[in-house]
Amino acid sequence: MDKGNILVIGDSGVGKSTLINAVLGEEIAETDFGDKGTTKELKVYESDVLDFRIIDTVGFEPSFF
Repeated sequence: MDKGNILVIGDSGVGKSTLINAVLGEEIAETDFGDKGTTKELKVYESDVLDFRIIDTVGFEPSFF
């Protein structure tokens, strides 16, 4: 069976990568403190025990004109 995908999006520095580490049960996604964010490019994480991939994204700050 193919794996599903879960896309994690949110503002920079809110803990997307920390959440991914908690779900995976290991420190695989790079994390840091602050509001600038750590993830600089889309990253895909997989585990043999999960039926889905988790996709980490760069911080998402929508701008309204």
